[in-house]
Amino acid sequence: MMRWFDIRRFLASIRTKLLVAAMLVVLAPLLGTAFYGNWFTGNVIKKEVIRSSHDELGRRAQQIEIFLEGVNNDVRYLAHLNSLNEYLDASNGDNTDIMLRWQRQMGQDFLIFASSHPSYYQVRYLDASGQEIARVDSRGGRSAIVPTEQLQDKSDRYYFIEGAKLAPGDIYISPLDLNREHGQLEKPLHPVIRYVTPVFRNNVFSGVVVVNVEGNDLLKFVQSAEGESVLIMADQNGYYLAHPDPAKRWGGPTDLNTGISIKQDFPKVATALLAGQSGDIIADGEVFIYTTLHYWRRPPQRYWVIMRAEPVNALLAPLFDFRLTAGLILVAAILVAFLLTALLARSFTGPLLALERGVQKMAQGDFSGQLPVQSNDEIGQLTASFNEMAALTRGYFEQMDRLQALSMKISSHVQRDEILQLTIATIQELLPVEDVTIFCLTEKGDDAFPVVVAQTTEDASGPRTPLHMDSLRQSLHLSVGEMITYRETDRVICYSPLRISTNRRAIVELIGNQMEVLDAWHCKLLSTLMAQGSIALENADLYQRLALHREKLRHLVEELMTAQEEERRMVAYDIHDGLLQYLVATRLLLRNYAALLEQNPDAAHDLLEDGMNQLATAINEGRRIIEGMRPTLLDDLGLEAALREMAQTMVRRAEWDFSLEMALEDAVIPPTIEITAFRIVQEALTNAYKYARGERLAIRLAVAEDVLSIDVQDWGEGFVLEEVNADLGHVGLASMQERARLVGGVCTIFSHPGEGVRVFVRLPLTQEIGALVEDEEDSRTHC
Repeated sequence: MMRWFDIRRFLASIRTKLLVAAMLVVLAPLLGTAFYGNWFTGNVIKKEVIRSSHDELGRRAQQIEIFLEGVNNDVRYLAHLNSLNEYLDASNGDNTDIMLRWQRQMGQDFLIFASSHPSYYQVRYLDASGQEIARVDSRGGRSAIVPTEQLQDKSDRYYFIEGAKLAPGDIYISPLDLNREHGQLEKPLHPVIRYVTPVFRNNVFSGVVVVNVEGNDLLKFVQSAEGESVLIMADQNGYYLAHPDPAKRWGGPTDLNTGISIKQDFPKVATALLAGQSGDIIADGEVFIYTTLHYWRRPPQRYWVIMRAEPVNALLAPLFDFRLTAGLILVAAILVAFLLTALLARSFTGPLLALERGVQKMAQGDFSGQLPVQSNDEIGQLTASFNEMAALTRGYFEQMDRLQALSMKISSHVQRDEILQLTIATIQELLPVEDVTIFCLTEKGDDAFPVVVAQTTEDASGPRTPLHMDSLRQSLHLSVGEMITYRETDRVICYSPLRISTNRRAIVELIGNQMEVLDAWHCKLLSTLMAQGSIALENADLYQRLALHREKLRHLVEELMTAQEEERRMVAYDIHDGLLQYLVATRLLLRNYAALLEQNPDAAHDLLEDGMNQLATAINEGRRIIEGMRPTLLDDLGLEAALREMAQTMVRRAEWDFSLEMALEDAVIPPTIEITAFRIVQEALTNAYKYARGERLAIRLAVAEDVLSIDVQDWGEGFVLEEVNADLGHVGLASMQERARLVGGVCTIFSHPGEGVRVFVRLPLTQEIGALVEDEEDSRTHC
């Protein structure tokens, strides 16, 4: 591990970097020139080697073309032999002896011709019916006329059929394939190519002259090159005609039918090789140089592909030798340059190593020492600058430690005024400022004016005002930690936002020296302090809200328990003084009825009637008590009918000018929402009856977007809402708001003296709507 660390340290050192830089400066032109020269010369050598191979293949193809052109001329010559023409003339007459004599003469002429052309192993004439008339075979350098009885009918052979289609003077050239005798491949294998030309006499087709050319005499022009190169000739279908491996030859379907071809051996380049063109390809470590020889251009065209396949290393050996030599020379030059550069780098890095040791000491936390400045050059200036940086860093760490301690002190308080004063004290301790003031914007009518919520010292002349009101207003839109700076002649005024609650902000105004207050480090300290102060103020606000909410909840629970006990007591009184008395009276009447039934039936009947009346009165009294506890109309007829019945009953009692609008649109209202809405409206009507002393009252209910909206408004005396909220004994208003909150809704109460009271409620009908409860207002009233 230590060894690897030392290697990494060496690679990252200035000495290594200087060494690399110098090497780049020295070697860049050298390497560029060397690589370009290598590339250029290599391309020239490569092109020359490939061109030379193309020339070699072109020479071989030209030799084959010359050989084939000679065959063309010889075939045309044979088609115009005098003996052949005389034979044709005699065959049209009646003198058989003359015809036989010219037939023998034609055989002699064919024999003389074949003896002087050893490449033609068979010369023959077939008449118009395909019967051989004269034929000379050549074997082992000796030619002989085939006897008449051995002549064959070749009318079914393809070369006769194709030759019969030709015009005068045309020549048909067969594919180069293996010769067949009597339908079987000749053994040993005997490649042959046939030239056929038609014979016309007096414009009448009279047969064909066929010359079988020795295929081996043609293939001798394509012999494998020495070494590792492979010289190949294939037909247009890719089947090998010449190949160093005899087992790969003659794989076509009309020959040995082995299927071995270029397509099988070289599938990646076969398409290009057999496209009927010339070129070169490098693939799979081999160079393919090929040319095409078209020997039959009529459809379907036939051609031969002559190809050299040779390993890249063998063909481009001169190129590799050149590149190896050039590379060795280049490596030697690099080594010499490296040694010279290393000596030069050592002379520069000595002073830097001393500076590095000093930096490592300070990296361990020791900022007390100072590095010695030993020279006046750039390294000396760097050392002096580092000493200044170390002193500043030491001061920054001290300020950060102090900021952390003060932030923890601020976070430990839960009173907003204490947090604001601690924030001002921290700013004065950490930043070079002359005065700090914290403002809030308080709305009054359509205007908003700043109010001081904390400042450095009390101003005896009166409330402070911001020095630059426009900058203060702009800073309200900044994020916590950002600031706006306004410059004056001898001072700088900075404004930065401070979040004091979820939806409210204060603005901190700092006045300081123009040169020091804009220091980047001081701005970073102020940003951190504003964030810490905002968190502490929001926590304090949440704590105050939670305390107020708990106090409200405690009073509400007490009032609810008192109301519940009072309700139970009233129910007990109602049952004892009302329902129970009626039932007792009914019991007495029924007992008297039983006693008088036999003695005085008429009087007993009157007692029974009185008892039934008392029992009916008891039933009505029981219904009245149940209605007070749970509105049966709400269960029987739904919210709309229950509210209408309750409102009409209250209106008759209070004699209001009353309006009721309900647009529920057949909405499906959950039971919990129905009872909540009923109780809130009931409480609002009860409050209006008890306290409003008004003559008008309106109720509006509507359903929109799965929300039930309730609006109850009276035009009574009204009240100061803040005073009622502060009095925790008013459980009615709090109970309406708490009922709405429990089902995820919101109840908002509006009131001003002389303007009546409006209760506006929104209740969600489905869980998908979510809670509609609004955030509580800020507990502060001054901002």
